[in-house]
Amino acid sequence: FGRTAHTRSTAMHIAAVLSLEDKLIPAAKKLIATFVRLEEENEKLQKENNALKKEIKELKKLLELKNTNYKLKYASVISRNTKDYFEEVIIDVGKKDGIKENLAVITKDGLIGKIIKVTNKTSTVRLITSSNIYNKISVNIEADNKSVTGIITNYDSLTNSLTIEGITENVNIQTGSLVTTTGLSDIYPSGILVGRVSRVMKDNFDLAYILKVEPTENLSSFHYVAVIVK
Repeated sequence: FGRTAHTRSTAMHIAAVLSLEDKLIPAAKKLIATFVRLEEENEKLQKENNALKKEIKELKKLLELKNTNYKLKYASVISRNTKDYFEEVIIDVGKKDGIKENLAVITKDGLIGKIIKVTNKTSTVRLITSSNIYNKISVNIEADNKSVTGIITNYDSLTNSLTIEGITENVNIQTGSLVTTTGLSDIYPSGILVGRVSRVMKDNFDLAYILKVEPTENLSSFHYVAVIVK
């Protein structure tokens, strides 16, 4: 009888343990799932917070342009085609804000592009990185304590570099030299920063320079711009 009672007690104990496990395992799984979800949400919030901090910093830098001689209209980027990422952006100012075609668009760090289409409330900006055949921009390059003139002809997104051609003068161009707009067109005022020379080459005939220039503005990620109205 004693052995039977002991066996019965052991069986009851095992059953109680199994019952407790049946309750604890789902609870533990639920707790783990909650922890994972909270970690994911925290990571998402951290990314959003970092992005917001970056945008605030970008906006503060843009507002420093108020000390320039330009009359500016500030705008936000509201659309960008992911397939033609370096071609155009759409901004949230238009005819009602005094915007018209062929106005230059800049940030604190440099040239962005020009207005090519305007609606009442929005405008399309063709970026300086655009592959459009009419997107040739005249620029000055520092060389031997003076400036030489060239033309932006291409952009390589893989190396983040603009190509400048048309420099036939026999000058010494160094990497790091500043590249700015010439002001020879009615669109871009002179002296707007474009980038810095990152590589200096000669053409196949050794007659003209071909330069690679790294833009001073991060043209793959900007949210606020200023249109030069006057």
